Amino acid sequence: MAFPHEPLRALPDALHLVYAFLAAQPELTAEVEDRVYTVMPGERRYPLLWVAQVGSSPLTSRPWWAERTDIQLAAYGTTDRVARRVCELARSLCMARIVGTHPEGVVAWVSTLNLTATPDEALMASTGRALPRWVTTVTVTCHPDPALITVP
Repeated sequence: MAFPHEPLRALPDALHLVYAFLAAQPELTAEVEDRVYTVMPGERRYPLLWVAQVGSSPLTSRPWWAERTDIQLAAYGTTDRVARRVCELARSLCMARIVGTHPEGVVAWVSTLNLTATPDEALMASTGRALPRWVTTVTVTCHPDPALITVP
């Protein structure tokens, strides 16, 4: 069944929004320089932060207005301490600053789950052990910027 009076709208790309936000934070770039990624690079320097979308769900089916998106932040470092510091810093930046209007849309709410050490067995550190990695999930609730919506 069509809803003829409902405007057609695309929800914000939460992954890109979180990536762009984190890549622009001076405290984080002081730690990782430009090494904030949405796709893991083939050749890596550490520390780095990998940002990945792990799921999303609309808040309501009608109106199609907002979506809750789980974004995983995975920080890799040459030591466990560095990886944890980068992960916690990225999580803290999201919790303290991401709510608000961004070029990609509006973040209305943010929450977080866990902060877990999960060494990456697929990558070996110079010590011959799994590369240190800390992981957390931030959940952002996003919607389009009302100022940019046009109704035909």
